Amino acid sequence: MQIKKNIIFLLSFSVLCAFAQNNWATAVFAHQFGLGQTVGQDSINFPKNVLGMVSPNVSATVPANTPNEIVSLGRNGWVALSFAGNIIDEAGADFTVFENAFQFAAGIFDEWLIVSVSQDGNTWVTFPYDSLTGAGMAGRTPTNGGGIVNYLDPNQSGGDSFDLAEVGLAWAKYVKVTDATKFQTPDKVSAELDAIVAIHLQSTEITHQSISQFIDFQYKEDFVKVSVTRPLQLSLWDINGKKLQEKEIFPAEPLTLLMRELATGVYIWCISDGQKIQTLKWLKN
Repeated sequence: MQIKKNIIFLLSFSVLCAFAQNNWATAVFAHQFGLGQTVGQDSINFPKNVLGMVSPNVSATVPANTPNEIVSLGRNGWVALSFAGNIIDEAGADFTVFENAFQFAAGIFDEWLIVSVSQDGNTWVTFPYDSLTGAGMAGRTPTNGGGIVNYLDPNQSGGDSFDLAEVGLAWAKYVKVTDATKFQTPDKVSAELDAIVAIHLQSTEITHQSISQFIDFQYKEDFVKVSVTRPLQLSLWDINGKKLQEKEIFPAEPLTLLMRELATGVYIWCISDGQKIQTLKWLKN
């Protein structure tokens, strides 16, 4: 069968797309904001500002601080997130929480978060912490950005990592972070949340059920415009298994991807809704 220009079709490429599994939080299970600071709590920004990857321009000295990047929990406020699969206990840390702590001349500006996990959303187990020093809490370590390519490695990522073995759980479905600035000095008014990543995530099902019904590609000479009717994660791979781009796309926010530098050849789109992954083949002429 001849492949026509700019026509995409299903391709069995499951091994490649397995690497596109989304380890970032995919949904807000529940939340309750506290009093005080309200950055990012409006429906335009929340909950998508706490889902998916950390903010792209963040670094140890440049924190995420705009409403589309973070949400302020307010005094004693909390938010619980879920993932595409269960977080499982393996060697080392199992998940990392990214607040917006940052380094400056006098040290680190941090606003603390108590971290809890749950298997059913009803019974919560809290990681032990020291209310005087903040040890055992999140919100204490800046997020590393710039050249960071692997947020699944706590040695590279920054943020604060947690091991399920510490609370005696083999797995967890939900992670809850609660503002703990009540233990800090008065200049600390509310912790923020940027993102949470599961380092060890139970594999999600790879299937070719039609996620593509929710996504539309409009191919032009040197760019592709992508629009969706539900939140999706999209990555582009070359035929040798190299990931070239990775984006999250939301309804009413079409995304334009520049493709002028890509050589002629076959490429693979990997599309995920957090539960399933679908592959589509694209021939660039």
